[in-house]
Amino acid sequence: MNKLFVFGDSYSDWCNKDIESHQNGETLREEDFWFHKLADYKNLELWNYGRSGYGVGGCFREFMTFCDLISEDDLVIFGLSWWERIEIHAIGYGYNHNAMREHGSVSTPSKVIGHISGRDKNQSMKMFWQDLFNLSLYNFIESYDEPGLDKQEMENTKNFVKNVCNFIKSRNLNIKFWTLPEIPNDVTPFIKDNLIDIPMKDSVFNWILDNPKYMVGGGDTNDIDWHFNRKGHDTFFNMVKDKV
Repeated sequence: MNKLFVFGDSYSDWCNKDIESHQNGETLREEDFWFHKLADYKNLELWNYGRSGYGVGGCFREFMTFCDLISEDDLVIFGLSWWERIEIHAIGYGYNHNAMREHGSVSTPSKVIGHISGRDKNQSMKMFWQDLFNLSLYNFIESYDEPGLDKQEMENTKNFVKNVCNFIKSRNLNIKFWTLPEIPNDVTPFIKDNLIDIPMKDSVFNWILDNPKYMVGGGDTNDIDWHFNRKGHDTFFNMVKDKV
């Protein structure tokens, strides 16, 4: 049986699976996810390696781990994330560095302690540790915020992606991409040439922002999880099913 390989971040992961969302009460099951629907539709065995928090580098590293198991008759889909996202190695999570700077104003251990101690004493312990974890990551990133770090990280990622794309071409694999934001002009042409031909192919991210009804939480932007709800998965599946 031929296979469908999926690599990407949380939009290609089992995000919110088996969890009753407080936003709208939906509980997503395996059969609701776009990639599960696509595997059934194409009669392919699903091999899903989407990982929440992955950046572009992580997606391609994951691909290289399994590349020897992929044949020319298999279908491979990359759901690419923000190109400027820097992953924190050994933690296994990624953050958009630009967004981190905008929101991560806590930059020293004393500020972390002050921020946590000043929060609502009635918050749950889970939220307490979640805040502490996030703020510690902010601190970690900012402590290494040296001039040129972002640029070097991005150059390393782009060079790695270019090399992997050359490898894909040499193996004649059936690879398709979909992206969240606009991809950079200087990205390897192989990715642009193999973008899934859907209406919002240059920016799925803009389409998501314009269609909160397809996200967990519906149209309530004060309490919304920006990942596909059941309707969103079904809508996205119907857009890509005959384009790959």
